[in-house]
Amino acid sequence: LVKAQIRIAAGERLWFTQSDLSSRGHSIECRINAESPLHDFRPCAGTLSVYREPGGPGVRVDAAAATGTVIPQEYDSLIGKLITWGHDRDEARERMSRALREYVIEGVDTTIPFLRLLVAGGAFASGDYATPTVDEFRHQHAGQIAEAYGRAPQESVVLDAEPSILVVEVGDKRFTVRVQGLNGARLSAARRAPKFKTTKKTISGSPAVSAPMHGIVAEIRVALGDDVSDGQVVAVIEAMKMMNEVVAHRAGKVAAIAAKAGETIETGAPLLTFEESV
Repeated sequence: LVKAQIRIAAGERLWFTQSDLSSRGHSIECRINAESPLHDFRPCAGTLSVYREPGGPGVRVDAAAATGTVIPQEYDSLIGKLITWGHDRDEARERMSRALREYVIEGVDTTIPFLRLLVAGGAFASGDYATPTVDEFRHQHAGQIAEAYGRAPQESVVLDAEPSILVVEVGDKRFTVRVQGLNGARLSAARRAPKFKTTKKTISGSPAVSAPMHGIVAEIRVALGDDVSDGQVVAVIEAMKMMNEVVAHRAGKVAAIAAKAGETIETGAPLLTFEESV
């Protein structure tokens, strides 16, 4: 592709025609973004404390990330692209499902846990999906998604019953093998201790509306003395090339505005405050 682009830029003609091209197999791409599906795919800036890519036949990762990489708020949320290929769609989907299970990123919320559920879901597996599918899936499977992101209590352990495909090397030869089971071996499970990160959060009774993320204040949509309803959009913050609406967590009258358009604001910093309830 790059070779063709350079030749075209130099004024040369393509050396092949459409009739020379044919499709071979099937490919699927998942965009790995630093976003939180639990919060309308809100961008998440931060540092990658763990980064481990998947591998294996038919798996490709286009990314430039590593453990310690900083995801800044000034750029978009894309971390990388995960691509799988198979002889048919089912094989490409199985490889994508395995690759998503092997892809490990910690330090920021990413789309990986959400994509694991989506790719394994019946609608995607059958090919019966359309533009609204992501939003529909997010609302229909809110509990599963919350659990996948560690936001829900777990009282049971689900073992992945799908066979694993591995590439092993014996001597100078490589073999692709499929692990069908554990031959009656006894299994044990351990729960990883949860990791906690301190954040400032607006509680329901607080008079302040705080910034949910680091970014630039694009708009303040209220003025001093305005009566604001619960859930009303009061400000817009630009972060990672996305406009994020900030809504009021309660009704009230605006007593003070602490930020203005164009300012950089930190997570948890107050945007405005309401009059105290008597």
